[in-house]
Amino acid sequence: MTIKNYLRAVRALNKYYDGEIKKAKKRDSRLDSRGLRVPMTPAGLRAELREIEGRRARSLAWVNMCNDAPAFDLLLVNVEWVKNRTWGNNPRADVSIYSTDGNAERATGRASGCGYDKRSAAVDAALRTSAVFGRLLIENWRRVADCYGVEMWRGFPALDISGKGIETLRTVCERCGLIWRSNTSGKNWDTYEAARKGGKNGR
Repeated sequence: MTIKNYLRAVRALNKYYDGEIKKAKKRDSRLDSRGLRVPMTPAGLRAELREIEGRRARSLAWVNMCNDAPAFDLLLVNVEWVKNRTWGNNPRADVSIYSTDGNAERATGRASGCGYDKRSAAVDAALRTSAVFGRLLIENWRRVADCYGVEMWRGFPALDISGKGIETLRTVCERCGLIWRSNTSGKNWDTYEAARKGGKNGR
C-alpha cells in the first residue's frame, strides 16, 4: 500500500533529475574536484551523469522510506541551551516522533555560531532525519506546498525551518492539521509539542 501522494513524489523527483541530466548534456563545461570550471569531456559528462543518478537513487530511497514509515501521531521537542565560550548559548534539540503504531523515532540536532535563529536550526537538523515526519509532509502536499518553512526539495515537500524561527515549525504543523499543544520555556530549556487530532499517543 502506498501513502497519499507517493506516486506524485516519485514523478516529481524523476522530472527534477531528468531536467538535471538534460542540463548536464547541454553544458560545455563543468566544475572539477577543485571547484574550477573545465571543458566538458565525454568522461567528465559520464562522471556527472553518474553523480546525478546517485542523487536520484538517494532521493528515491528517502521517498520510499517515507512511504514505508508509519503514520505520524505526536511530536515532542526538547531544547537545551549549553554555554559555549565562543558562540554563547548553543541549542541541542532532542525530538521524539511517535507514530500510530506506538513506536517512536528519536533524533538530536545541534547548532552553533551567531547571527541567525539557532534554535530552529537545531530542531530542523533533528526533524529532517524522520521518515515519519517526511511522510506527514508528503501526505499533506497541497497544504504545505506554499508554506514558509517547507521547501519543494527535488520536487516534493521537505522541512526547511533552519534559521527561520520556531514559530515556522508551528505553522507547518498546523498546516498539516496538527494541534500545537505546548510551547514552554525556562532559563536553559524550551519544550514544544504537536499532536494529531484524536491521536492515541496524546498526553
